[in-house]
Amino acid sequence: MLRRYLCTMFLVAALAPDTAIAADIEELVRQADRVVVGTTGVSVSRWDGSSRIIMTETMVHVSQVVKGPATAQIVVTTPGGVLPANNVTMIVPDMPQFARNEDVVLFLRDDHTGRSQVVGGAAGKLHVTRDATTGERLVGRATLENLLRQIGQAAR
Repeated sequence: MLRRYLCTMFLVAALAPDTAIAADIEELVRQADRVVVGTTGVSVSRWDGSSRIIMTETMVHVSQVVKGPATAQIVVTTPGGVLPANNVTMIVPDMPQFARNEDVVLFLRDDHTGRSQVVGGAAGKLHVTRDATTGERLVGRATLENLLRQIGQAAR
């Protein structure tokens, strides 16, 4: 049986005290060092140095940089994850999780160790889909193009 550890909000605050849910795009842009559009690749979970917290690193193949330095790939670190060999799962409330080959818009900031982390909790990861009829890329009900325009204006 898979043991599940549910972290409390105290753990979330200890890991990243400034990742409270942002109210809107402008706030996410303000908090982020970079905003990227990309596709997720492989995720690897492991214990942190203290073996008390599972951290997951996800490779993101960047197709567009909206704010921040240009990069082709970025590794995004999030608290929580699955360690099948140890039969342990750690879920952290309001932290994004990534699936392989997921198209996303990410609002990122480097922590004090240089690891890129999502700002605004789950709100800092936006899922990109395609309209089956038009083929247009969407984020929720908005077109990706309009969202990126809004982000670009907020970044100025």
